[in-house]
Amino acid sequence: MEEHLIIEGKSFDLVSLQRSAAGVYRATDEYLRIGPPAQIAKDLEMHRAMERAGYPVAKILSEGTYEGHSYFIEESLGETFRMRFTKEYETSGAVSDATFDELVEAVGKYLEPQSKAIVVSDPEQFAKGIHLEILKQELPEYASRIQAKFEESLRSISDFPYVISHGDLNPSNISAQGVLDLEDSFPAPLGFDIASVLSTNEWFPESGDYEYQAKWKITDAQKSAYIVTLDDRLGRLGYSGFRANYKPFEFCRIIWMVVRMHKTPKIQEWRYQKMINEYL
Repeated sequence: MEEHLIIEGKSFDLVSLQRSAAGVYRATDEYLRIGPPAQIAKDLEMHRAMERAGYPVAKILSEGTYEGHSYFIEESLGETFRMRFTKEYETSGAVSDATFDELVEAVGKYLEPQSKAIVVSDPEQFAKGIHLEILKQELPEYASRIQAKFEESLRSISDFPYVISHGDLNPSNISAQGVLDLEDSFPAPLGFDIASVLSTNEWFPESGDYEYQAKWKITDAQKSAYIVTLDDRLGRLGYSGFRANYKPFEFCRIIWMVVRMHKTPKIQEWRYQKMINEYL
C-alpha cells in the first residue's frame, strides 16, 4: 500500500495495514478503508448489519473502486480512548476516573443494541473467530488442556446468547461517539466484547524489553467499577452472571490475543507463558 492516496479529490495518509491486506487511511475528518474487493465487501456487509441493528458505528460516506481495489470512506468518530488514555498516562501517570467513566458509558451504549442483535448459537464459529485451532497448533503440548479450558469456559457462559460481535473491541477502536474497525467481527456470546475491552491492555508487558509495551494502566478500582457497572447493565437487560463469569470470557479473549504473534517473538513467548501460568 502507498503512504498517500488521493481518492475522490481528497488526500489520505496511511494509518495501518490490516492482516486482511486492507489499508486504513486518514484525512481530516474521514477514514478510507481500501483493499481486496472480497475483503472490503465483507467489511461493508458487517458494517451495514451493525448499523441496521443500531450499533454506534461510523456513517459510510461513499464507496467505489481504485486501481483494482475496493474502498469505502467513513466519517471519523473522533479520538479513541486509547489515544486519550495514553496522553493522560504520559502526562500524569494515571488514567483519570472521568475519562475512564466515559469509556464505561460508551461501552454501555454499545451493549444496548448488541443485547438485541441475537444470532444462532454457533460455538464452532466462535472457536474459529478466536482462532482456537491455530493456538492448539502453535502449542501442541498444551492442545488438550487449551481445548478443555475452552469447553469449560463455554459451559460457564452458556446462558448468554450469541450476538453480532465486534471481535476485537478495546480502547483502540472505541471513541465517545462509537466503535470502529469491524473487520474481525464474528458471532460470540454476549459479554465477550465487553470483557475484551477491559482485558486487552493487560496482555501487553510494561517492560520496554519487548516489541510492544503497555502505554497506560487502569487501577484495580477502575477495573472493579467497570465489571460491576457492566454486570448491572447486563442484568437490567435480562442477562445475569457477567461479573461471576468474567474469567471464562477473558480466557476466550486471551486465545485471540495469543495467536499469530510470530512476527513479534518476544511478546509471543511472554503471552504464551502468561496464559499457561494463569489459565492452564
